[in-house]
Amino acid sequence: MTLRIAAALLLAALTYANAQSTLKDTQGADTSQSSCELAEDDYAVYAAVLDAILHSQKPGEDLHGKGVLILNMTAGAGFVRARSSWGRSQETAVDFSAKKGDRCPLKVGFGDSESYRVIPTSEIDDLFKVPGGWKAFHQKYPNVAGFLQFSRPGFDSAHDEAFVWVVRQCGGLCGEGNLYLLGKENGRWDIRTRWRMLEF
Repeated sequence: MTLRIAAALLLAALTYANAQSTLKDTQGADTSQSSCELAEDDYAVYAAVLDAILHSQKPGEDLHGKGVLILNMTAGAGFVRARSSWGRSQETAVDFSAKKGDRCPLKVGFGDSESYRVIPTSEIDDLFKVPGGWKAFHQKYPNVAGFLQFSRPGFDSAHDEAFVWVVRQCGGLCGEGNLYLLGKENGRWDIRTRWRMLEF
């Protein structure tokens, strides 16, 4: 139980620090002028992961029919390490490591855009500035399963393999952080492996 509480506090602190950093990076700035721009393959990777999350066959993980919020800036994943031996190409891990700290604005319209809503990171930051953040969150966003934040994906040179980090938070002791390895075949991205690195 103590380990679970410590993990929950760690993930909450990391998410809060990431939100603070993202907010500082974007306050007063037009995010459309960001030097980091996501490409078509980035959004295709997000769509594949989102589809898997929404239609998970694992008990307690299926979010189909529930509202999902996605933060409008990519997450920094500084502590996450993708090992080159985990993928088919070492390039994928190297590219992920180079990009994992990038904060990029997300555009709406990838994947099943009716299944989620993109919201400003600053909205989440404002809700959790005071105690009782989750109560305020659920009052503002009823019937929502929580929020997701994606890192910037890393690719191999052929753009047929990718790593992406995804954080999902759904309550004070509800959340997880997963590193996904995806492969692209016949123009379609599919999840090959998922490593759960944080859970509470």
